[in-house]
Amino acid sequence: MVFKCSINLLVKENKWCLTKKIEKVVELIYKLVEVIYKFVEAIYKLAIRGLGGECVGFI
Repeated sequence: MVFKCSINLLVKENKWCLTKKIEKVVELIYKLVEVIYKFVEAIYKLAIRGLGGECVGFI
């Protein structure tokens, strides 16, 4: 009985640990996407400025 309890506790701890790791990974991916978005936005603004305000081939 004690052995079974300790295994359940271990599994719960690992799930919690895994959840925390997944949260960190998701947070990192979110930050990366944010940086890429800002980078693309900057290029987009430069392209618009470079084309004299005309939107050619850009969404």
